Amino acid sequence: MYCLVNCDLMEGFLERRISYLENYRKLIYWSESDFVGPQIVGVFEDGLHFDLYTVTLESLRHMDEILILHDPKGLLLEYKAEMFSMMDELPLGVQKLVKIAAELIESLNERLDEGWNQPFFDFMVQRIQALT
Repeated sequence: MYCLVNCDLMEGFLERRISYLENYRKLIYWSESDFVGPQIVGVFEDGLHFDLYTVTLESLRHMDEILILHDPKGLLLEYKAEMFSMMDELPLGVQKLVKIAAELIESLNERLDEGWNQPFFDFMVQRIQALT
């Protein structure tokens, strides 16, 4: 879950994250990381695993579709996921592998037979195309 926080309130929010989470249940394990922003990975006593990412309007990346659960000030009304190519961010060797996989997909499309797992193939095609 992403929590959008005002830049001026970030420090205080980060200090209180554990107490906010424990309003649900006691955490039996938690760790901090900084993946897309400050993050708490927690496990509650009932076994629920929860990731809490803390972002600001400025640090929120527009890479995925989101479901807004609560936004009384309408700060995310204009949010739109952006399409982008990860290709430029990949190491050169991986870029070459992606290009080879894309060529393989083109040739396989011509040779599919009835025994092929079409849904899996379609899924893999989408994933590889997302990289190109």
